[in-house]
Amino acid sequence: MISAAIADVVPAQDRARAYGILYWAVNLGLPWERPGRRIVAIRLGPPLRGRRGDDPRLRGHRLAAAPGDPAGARDPRERQPLWAPLADRPFVVFCALIMLVGFLFNQAFVTLPIDVRDHGFSPATYGALIALNGVLIFLLQPLVARALAPYPRHRVLAAAAALVGAGFGMTALVRTLPGYVAAITVWTLGEIVMAGIGPAVAADAAPAARRGAYQGLFQMSFGVASLTAPALGSFVLGRFGPALLWAGCLGVGLLAAAGQLALVPCGDTERMPSAVLPADATRLTW
Repeated sequence: MISAAIADVVPAQDRARAYGILYWAVNLGLPWERPGRRIVAIRLGPPLRGRRGDDPRLRGHRLAAAPGDPAGARDPRERQPLWAPLADRPFVVFCALIMLVGFLFNQAFVTLPIDVRDHGFSPATYGALIALNGVLIFLLQPLVARALAPYPRHRVLAAAAALVGAGFGMTALVRTLPGYVAAITVWTLGEIVMAGIGPAVAADAAPAARRGAYQGLFQMSFGVASLTAPALGSFVLGRFGPALLWAGCLGVGLLAAAGQLALVPCGDTERMPSAVLPADATRLTW
């Protein structure tokens, strides 16, 4: 798992930036489709694969030990159950908070297009609006990750959750294209902030031998959100209307923000940013 590999080879103080760059790269290659038209995307993989076939230095796929990888120091006979992170109650709570924000992200692809349509805009307009999300990630992700590195992570994650909630909550007041642009910009900023710091906190919370399992549980929180968000979001929209849906999104974002402020790393994080603490000093506590 690449997330666990990053935790192994990247120093703790640089992990948030590394995960942010990974997220940026994934979005750089993500295809965007305008309904009724051809898919438009910036994709670097196919050209690189074509060049690899012509360059003998790039042929084949080989696994190599990265410098500083502590895996070699572990006892290969050590067995860690995959469900071990479930015994770490603070980490489970952390993943639940991340899942709440993931539920909000999924509304961008489930209920937001319905809201855009109900205000008289075409599917092509929705496609252009949601493409703004990818453009902002491309432009801002590397810069934001570096700028936020010195700040306590629990506060940054709380701010990110609040931004996501506020952005979707703003949709209740939106009637025009500039309004949609503003709302999408706000929740995208929260997404950008969370993208790098979330997995970095998961990496710091995990014992070295369990990083894969911890990252798996962290990523599973987004999977659970993707599974439940379409059904629940559509139910609320159909049964209670858009005003309650978007107000509920605001409430969920603020709840996740409050949870992140309560779930702080061990140690005096008021005086020392957790981004520069040793990994063993950033274990989560409730």
